[in-house]
Amino acid sequence: MRRTACALLVAAAACTDQPARVFVPGATYTESIRVWTDQGDSATVRVGQDLVLHGARDSGPWIEVDRRSLHADACWWTSAIGFEEEVAGNLTWTAEPAGPAEFNTDLRLDQSRAVRFTQPGIYTLTPESSGWCSDPYRGNVLHVVVTPR
Repeated sequence: MRRTACALLVAAAACTDQPARVFVPGATYTESIRVWTDQGDSATVRVGQDLVLHGARDSGPWIEVDRRSLHADACWWTSAIGFEEEVAGNLTWTAEPAGPAEFNTDLRLDQSRAVRFTQPGIYTLTPESSGWCSDPYRGNVLHVVVTPR
């Protein structure tokens, strides 16, 4: 997914004050996410018990360039993104098997995310991140054992 700095601005009028220098992905640019639970890469919880999910995202290297040197749909940012410490609340999560996992949709101040299961079983949780300057990408898979209440 391509984004520009203006896509993040609330007011369209603010796009007229674009910076002279911006950051673009370098030649060896990569994006990655790493996720874990409060119990590590795997966890055991009971039906109905919240499990807190955490994640970190890293991107780079970024190179500073003259914005006027870029074509109109180029991916650029006003600052280098780099390492983001807690992003689990900003990821899309998939549970397999699907159905019994309920991910919170409320705002968590620390940007973590919680999941609760309605049925016992063994589940995998896979995170996906929207790419800053690329297609969406996935992170590591978490394994969760859910026991009866």
